[in-house]
Amino acid sequence: MATLNVSLTLSSTDVSSDNLNMTVTDALTVGPPQEFLSKVVLEVNGGSDTVIKPAGSAGNHYLYVKHTGLKGDGSAATAAVVLKLGSTSLSVLVPGEISFFNVINSGVINAISSSSETILLEYGFFTKA
Repeated sequence: MATLNVSLTLSSTDVSSDNLNMTVTDALTVGPPQEFLSKVVLEVNGGSDTVIKPAGSAGNHYLYVKHTGLKGDGSAATAAVVLKLGSTSLSVLVPGEISFFNVINSGVINAISSSSETILLEYGFFTKA
């Protein structure tokens, strides 16, 4: 077993009439299987989805995903990444955005570019122990 320390901070002085400043932390117990950090070039829209979190037989999973802001050739990307639970759209990341969320163990998370650009995606998953 291992510990994965996570921290989320939300802060702003102009998102509302009140200042926003909050931090939430947690220590997650994780074990195999896991994959961290990996990078993959996603196919263009209309191509094949790329599996970034396969179905698992162990506990639920924690998934980290980052749109690197780069195309597959290393130049700047403008297209978004579409994350899917199976074949259903789940989330969209624009260049530079990240996501970290829980996924049921049987859930398969796929990713693909939203346009004709290939996208360099960084990702990893951990199994809840």
